[in-house]
Amino acid sequence: MNIVRLRKSVSSHEGIRYEAYKDTKGLWTTAIGHLIRHDEKHLITKKLTNADVDVIFTTDLNVAIDDARKFITESDINEQAFEVICELSFWLGLPKLLMFKNLREALRQKDYDTAANELLDSKLGRSETKGIVKRINELSERMRSS
Repeated sequence: MNIVRLRKSVSSHEGIRYEAYKDTKGLWTTAIGHLIRHDEKHLITKKLTNADVDVIFTTDLNVAIDDARKFITESDINEQAFEVICELSFWLGLPKLLMFKNLREALRQKDYDTAANELLDSKLGRSETKGIVKRINELSERMRSS
């Protein structure tokens, strides 16, 4: 896995915020796509530094990578496909990622075209929100080129 490429992709899609904001679902978020938990309410009023953002992002990304490894064995698929799964894990969380059963099976078969199509055929791929569709299209293309 190319961690530099993964960090760049996730941060590009998520954006960087130094102050908390409410996301499209009305949930408090900060840093790089970090959902503020109940035990982190202090982050709602805190102005983050670059170091704060990096610590939060690194922690969150490591959780996403660990969760991606629960979804699929890293060594069973190519590097770029695994990075796509890590980004999906970061974005959606493991419970929602586990709902992608056909994607998982396609990856087990190393069928990256079908895996890409599964992303496009998902609820995310059919979203009416341009940002979501753009991101899923980009991830699908990366999967297809794996």
